[in-house]
Amino acid sequence: MLFERIRELRESTGLSARKFAEELGIKYTTYYGYETGTREPGSEFIANFARRFGVSTDYILGLEQKKSPEPALTDPEGSVTRDQLVEALQTMGFLDENGQLSDADLKFLSSVVALLDEWFNG
Repeated sequence: MLFERIRELRESTGLSARKFAEELGIKYTTYYGYETGTREPGSEFIANFARRFGVSTDYILGLEQKKSPEPALTDPEGSVTRDQLVEALQTMGFLDENGQLSDADLKFLSSVVALLDEWFNG
């Protein structure tokens, strides 16, 4: 299951295995082994891979069917905290490992917020 999930997620990028391995900064033969099941990836690779795609490590390992858990977005009073928002954005893959948002993702999220604002205030 592990190697199938790795291949499935890589294929979602549209990149070849060779190009994807290059992008990850690892040898093609190493990555190809992960994807074909002839080599077992370490926990660091699995954790980084999960973060890159915004999925849980349990999903990659085949322990669950949902790609990521649903983050809790509200505190007991019903408002969203900053930490909850950051966690949700990281889970969805909008923030990189340093907590930074790309210009394209910022533009996308801004348009979503504008649509929600229009919907609720429409």
